Amino acid sequence: MFVRRVLAVLALCLSALTFVAIPARADSVSIPFNDRNVLGSLTFCDKNDKEVTSGSITDIPFVWKYISSAPAPEGYYMPLGKAVAFVLQPREGVDPGLWNGKQMTGSARYSNPKHPVVQATYGDLPLIDFTSIAPLWQGLAQVRVYYTNINMQPYRKTYPAAIIKVDGTHWTLVQGGGGDCGAGKAVSGEVNMLGPSHLPSASPTFHGANPSVTPSAIVVGAPTPTTSTTPASVASPTVSAGSQAASSDAGAAGSNVASSSGSSSGTSLPLILAAVIGLPLIGGLIGAYIVRRNTAAAGAVTNSNPGSHSGS
Repeated sequence: MFVRRVLAVLALCLSALTFVAIPARADSVSIPFNDRNVLGSLTFCDKNDKEVTSGSITDIPFVWKYISSAPAPEGYYMPLGKAVAFVLQPREGVDPGLWNGKQMTGSARYSNPKHPVVQATYGDLPLIDFTSIAPLWQGLAQVRVYYTNINMQPYRKTYPAAIIKVDGTHWTLVQGGGGDCGAGKAVSGEVNMLGPSHLPSASPTFHGANPSVTPSAIVVGAPTPTTSTTPASVASPTVSAGSQAASSDAGAAGSNVASSSGSSSGTSLPLILAAVIGLPLIGGLIGAYIVRRNTAAAGAVTNSNPGSHSGS
């Protein structure tokens, strides 16, 4: 009996010490939503394969390396399978499949199908390019990894994910992490398409949000890979969509649409005036010509048959 009591006391002491030794993690933050499509978690890593759990929203890129705890879906590894990272905006009362999102990296070819990796470059985005145009529910954003392969639709049925909390200019990981940053490697499609010499070799200095980023850069629904918009000081990579990294910049596309609509409106007024004034004038001239021709024809008939009138 005495031995049992001693063991129980020792167990309680060890539990207390364990509780004290392990600090409260940020994932104790209450998450007001549940995404049933999440399969596996994401761990964020730096260039030295060390886990990263916080940072500045102006860091370029937002995360250097993303690694999944879950394997890639069947058919999305070889020969040209790739993975790409998105940040999404949770919305109260909206299905997670319809959340707004923004692509943060190019598509990356990964080495380990058991732990797919997304590799960013210094030509990718800071988090502020997303947070500056996407109001966050309780400051929370979800990070996902999607998969692509040549001649296949992007895979978004399930995905590994992590949740971050943004407070001012700082972000903190609140759900996810704990994976082995050395479990896999990847090469960004931006490197393959542009070459290392066309990408910054170090993190650029953030000089303000990219002016081309507009709400049109937010993709409604499960996003289709598009090109990452880069800050003004960063070269913007252009690679083929889906299987080759990102295609055209959604923000730039929005500005192009705006500029084209503006130029068309500038030329539409003269055209409208020409139509309003010119069409009736042309119609009147044509009508007068027809009347004159008919009158001339009638006179010619009368002059050619004078006897018929006198006989009657």
